[in-house]
Amino acid sequence: MCSSDLFHNGVLPTRGGAQFDPITHLTQWGVSGRLVVGITDNIDWTTIVGYRDLYERHAFDVDGSPLAEEMTSLNIGEHYTNIETRLSGKMDLIDWVVGGFYFEGQGFTNAITYSPQSAFYKIQHIIYKPNSKALFANVTVKPLPRLQVELGGRYSDDTKSVDLDRKSTRLNSSH
Repeated sequence: MCSSDLFHNGVLPTRGGAQFDPITHLTQWGVSGRLVVGITDNIDWTTIVGYRDLYERHAFDVDGSPLAEEMTSLNIGEHYTNIETRLSGKMDLIDWVVGGFYFEGQGFTNAITYSPQSAFYKIQHIIYKPNSKALFANVTVKPLPRLQVELGGRYSDDTKSVDLDRKSTRLNSSH
């Protein structure tokens, strides 16, 4: 048997093609909560928090045929936390809110793509880390019963770093 006739996907050696798990696996969960505290009859303090975690694994045949022309196996994961807190008030002539927002996440994508026919093999490892911080304020003035004037602003500081590691090669197909 020559080396190009045998491929190994980490689980089973198979002759003449690749073999990946045909089932999509998904595990996810999250939790969130909201707390509202009435400071006075007209002023509330509200905090909202959330966390989400996801892991997913699937494989697909790029060309959609029953032959393994090019196969990809993906592992994807992410988790993130977000928090918002705000102070708001309602009065006869004015409604207002001031607050802040924070988001932090981390995710990854791991992929293996290869073609048994062309002996092409590619590995991708991507890590991404989004982060967002914001302050906001809004005021609504109601000088007349059918007239409102709104003014608001938001300052945001966002970062979205991505670390990409990608390698590709041709497998040795000599006899």
